[in-house]
Amino acid sequence: MNQSLWDVVCARAARSFIAGVLPNTSENMVLWLIAPQDVKPGTAMPDLDMRARDAKDIAAYLATLN
Repeated sequence: MNQSLWDVVCARAARSFIAGVLPNTSENMVLWLIAPQDVKPGTAMPDLDMRARDAKDIAAYLATLN
């Protein structure tokens, strides 16, 4: 496998999970955005005090970024 293909494979694999623990789905992204410390205690992601509606909108946008 050439290096650029390997980079693509690794990048896709890294996006398969949120915080390394949750499958990358819209519902899990919302959970991560609302309560990152509940998903992965000690993570560097701060609690942003985000409303559910905002988290859903952000998750929907992120899903379009393939």
